Amino acid sequence: MATYTERVQTMLSKKQFREITKLSRRTEQPISVLLREALNKTYFHTVSLEQRRMAAKRLASLQAPVSDWDQMEEEIEAGIRQP
Repeated sequence: MATYTERVQTMLSKKQFREITKLSRRTEQPISVLLREALNKTYFHTVSLEQRRMAAKRLASLQAPVSDWDQMEEEIEAGIRQP
């Protein structure tokens, strides 16, 4: 479980506060948990997706030898069987 040590303060409109309070009651989760989840989904997940895209792009740019799938599968399985 994460240890939370940093504090952030923000101001919400009355409507925003009313809605997040309703959501907190409905989900039985503290407002702080809802806000952390929203940050993760909105901002940090996007970073993760961009990192994955870049990794896939680098992988695709490799000049690795590629064969017919059946042949490659046989080679992989043969490698697994070897002691």
